[in-house]
Amino acid sequence: MVDQRRLFDIIDIHMRMHSCVMPPDLYKLLYQGVFGPSHLLDEPGHAESVLKKEWAALPKTQNEFLIEPVSIDKTIVRVNLFPAKLAGIDIDKLWAALYRSAHTIKGSAEQFEAVLDGTLQICRNRRLFHSGSLRQYFRQARKDNYPPRHHSEAYRKMNKPAYRVVTADSIEKLIHLN
Repeated sequence: MVDQRRLFDIIDIHMRMHSCVMPPDLYKLLYQGVFGPSHLLDEPGHAESVLKKEWAALPKTQNEFLIEPVSIDKTIVRVNLFPAKLAGIDIDKLWAALYRSAHTIKGSAEQFEAVLDGTLQICRNRRLFHSGSLRQYFRQARKDNYPPRHHSEAYRKMNKPAYRVVTADSIEKLIHLN
């Protein structure tokens, strides 16, 4: 059973912070909160290269927090890259934190299903999304064996996301090193 209040808090935070949150974006948030960045381990060299290219070309963004919680227990977070760069976080140390996080976070399909079911209840009760379209999106993800997904095109256009998912303690250590 998922703590509905804490799950709602995570969903609410992201709905207020970001424009155009659609089913793929909500799914991605929930996925990250259970599985973290583990899918990056499929091609770690490529993931590191993409991070470093993105870091070098970061556009200035406004009103972005350094850290956004993504897991119900707040042990997994998104680190927004531009504020991280402004804070003087070293890119190689960020990559190491990301890599360690991918090895540390051990989510399960059962956990994820509980989070998805809890989200459907919250969205139905609070009328956050059309529950039929969200249920259909989650059902298809289940058939596909819960793959990682990309943000929706609308979300990418409006929010220009540039972040990485890590454990909260790994980013706190980096912040305290600066």
